[in-house]
Parts: sequence; structure tokens; C-alpha cells
Amino acid sequence: MKSSIINNHVIEEKVCYEKESATKRFQQELCELQNRVKTFTDQLTHAKEVFQETEEEMKGFQSRTDRRCEIIKMESAKERVILSKLVKLEEMTTKRFNDNRDVTLACEDDSMSEAARNAASYTTAHRIARYVKIGCVTFLDSVAAYVLFKITRPFVF
Repeated sequence: MKSSIINNHVIEEKVCYEKESATKRFQQELCELQNRVKTFTDQLTHAKEVFQETEEEMKGFQSRTDRRCEIIKMESAKERVILSKLVKLEEMTTKRFNDNRDVTLACEDDSMSEAARNAASYTTAHRIARYVKIGCVTFLDSVAAYVLFKITRPFVF
């Protein structure tokens, strides 16, 4: 009988030990799963934050592009008005020249509208002439300053 009691006791201890080790394993796996769930929720919240930031940036980009589009539309409308006035002005000048009249077409003419004067001042020839004038005046000013400096202090090196 002693052997059977000892065997039962050993078997009971084995079963008890196996139950404890199984519960420990399950608890460890549960803790590991909880940690994974926690990291996944952290990653999910981070992804949500990034998504919201990108949505805000997209809205900002959209508003900027809308503003730029409006500016371009306004500029194109102004350009169309200027071009139409230029066409009308060209038609008037060709008509006057065909009628053999003496026509002076200059930006200083008071009969020209403000838009026509602005359009004429933005032509390529007018811009080139303006830059040439600025360059000549700058060069002549520097020459005059050099001569004036040499006249007032002739012996300074």
C-alpha cells in the first residue's frame, strides 16, 4: 500500500506542478498579448495623429492653391482687359493712319486711358529702353562722381 500511496502522491504532485506551469505559461502569454495590444493601440493612436496632421496640411495646401487660382484668374482677367484695349488702340491707330491723319501715339497723350498707358509701359521695347536709360544714367553718375572726386583731391592715390 505504501507504494501505491507514494505513487499517487508523486502523480498528484506531477499534476499539480503541470497545472501550475500551465497557468504560469498562460499568464505569461496573456501578459505578452496585453503588451502587444498596448503597443498596437499606441501605434494606432500615432497613426491617427499623423493622419490628422496630414489632413490639416492637405487643407492648407488646398486653400493655398485656391488662393493662387483666384489670383491667376484675376490677373488673367486684367490681362484680357489690357489686351482688348490694346487691340482697340491698334485699330484706332491703323484707322487714323489709313485716313492720312497726323497721329501722335505716345504714353504721354492725355486721351489714352490709364490701362492703355500701363499696357504700353509693359511692352518689351519700353522695358528695354527703360533699362538702357537707367544703365546710362548710372554710368554717367559714376563718371561724374569720379571726375568730381579727382578734381577736388587730385593728389590722393
